[in-house]
Amino acid sequence: MTSESLAAAIARTGSPVELLRNQNWPAFTFPVAPEFTNWRDEQRSWNTTVALMDQSHHMTQLFLGGADLIPTLETISPNTFATFRPGVAKQLISVNRDGYLIGDGILFYNSTDTEGLVLIGHHILIDWVRFTIEKAQAAGKDVHMRLEPNSHMRQGPPTFYRYELQGPRADDVMEKLFD
Repeated sequence: MTSESLAAAIARTGSPVELLRNQNWPAFTFPVAPEFTNWRDEQRSWNTTVALMDQSHHMTQLFLGGADLIPTLETISPNTFATFRPGVAKQLISVNRDGYLIGDGILFYNSTDTEGLVLIGHHILIDWVRFTIEKAQAAGKDVHMRLEPNSHMRQGPPTFYRYELQGPRADDVMEKLFD
């Protein structure tokens, strides 16, 4: 198997966007056994009781930081970052120079630490942000990143475990857990 440079791959496909959109990603299963009976039961729980979903294993996490990070993200997103601060998360929408959608994901502003922002999303968005960060780094900007693949690709536990509690009884569960 021969490896292809990024420049050659972009030339072959015509643009970075086409390269990212048309990758041939293999199907795979995660090393975590499913803990539900079937799709109908899962759907019913979201609508009538409560569902607890472990989303720690299927997500790729991109840890981000640097003084120039927010201005760099502003170059690829129509989002406003005016009130973005630690303790807040937002849906990051990313577009190309012509305003066409690349993808979206959730950007968590956990802290002002070195890796205080964490992006979770589809690989197209993650790769687009990585591409943008690499260009900014090459231009001398203070931005950095660390990619943490999902459980299928990673050795060991994730940096963060992510759980979703959803359904009309979710508040009851949270009240019982946290008094």
